[in-house]
Amino acid sequence: MYRIAIEKLLKWKESKRRKPLIIEGARQVGKTWLMKEFGRLYYTDTVYINFDSNSRMAELFASDLDTERLIMGLELYSGRKIDPDHTLLIFDEVQEVPRALSSLKYFYENAPEYHIVCAGSLLGIALHEGTSFPVGKVDFLKLFPLSFKEFLMAAGKERYAELLSKQDYPMITSFKQTYIDALKLFLVDVGLLGCMAGLRQRTLLDGSGLFIEFKAALTEQYVCLQLKTIEDLGVYYYTNDRGSCEIDFIVDTGEQVIPVEVRAEINLRAKSLKTYQEKFTPEIAVRSLMADFKKEDRLVNLPLYAVEEIAKL
Repeated sequence: MYRIAIEKLLKWKESKRRKPLIIEGARQVGKTWLMKEFGRLYYTDTVYINFDSNSRMAELFASDLDTERLIMGLELYSGRKIDPDHTLLIFDEVQEVPRALSSLKYFYENAPEYHIVCAGSLLGIALHEGTSFPVGKVDFLKLFPLSFKEFLMAAGKERYAELLSKQDYPMITSFKQTYIDALKLFLVDVGLLGCMAGLRQRTLLDGSGLFIEFKAALTEQYVCLQLKTIEDLGVYYYTNDRGSCEIDFIVDTGEQVIPVEVRAEINLRAKSLKTYQEKFTPEIAVRSLMADFKKEDRLVNLPLYAVEEIAKL
């Protein structure tokens, strides 16, 4: 399986100003898999340390945080030699031993040659009093759930993902049924919303009457997740004072602000979007829906399966 975050990790590895890295993200988004896969692909060896319920690691980091001493202890624990140039050192569930997080400061200052990547709940770190966070001594990487393009690649449809990136919408339209079928499967896993609603997978795939009540919320959830995977993209919401005009998402690309209206089907009516355009006259407005790609004046119909390409419009 391929994750776009691998490319960011590779840039981190090759950076001359590399710091210990902390991967942020919700549980079950693939942080542990990503770290191990990165080590497998780009390092001669990987030393994986899980701090969850690990009394030996708690004892090791409880006293002196001298980096040479810590490396010796980690080598003894793992039974492996840690080569600073060829070994990836992984600290997983690092919040369980807060002083392991504090040690990152000393690795950065005294032993920057070691490649260290960590994952865990930072909220858990904040709950431990007396633990200093290594501000300015670590790099961060945010990991989001699998994007639709990553899903396509994982499903063996790499060429379809490549076609989306090229934004060849006439050809995309020719193969739209493949995208729609894949999108239905992808929507099976839009997270807590579907779980809380008690929706079964078959309900989503068949489009039964039960789905009608939730499809708008699930579609908006899907679009939100895709937008959040785009680096340096600001995602906001708009409503006027009277509540008569609501825009599902306001996207800030850094160069332009794009209002985005989401539709679960092919309904092209977008009264709020028209009201927003008349008031603010944005350079471009987007309807993300199940219709084919179409651009008219300052309005773009962007298929739901291509929403990741919004920053390139």
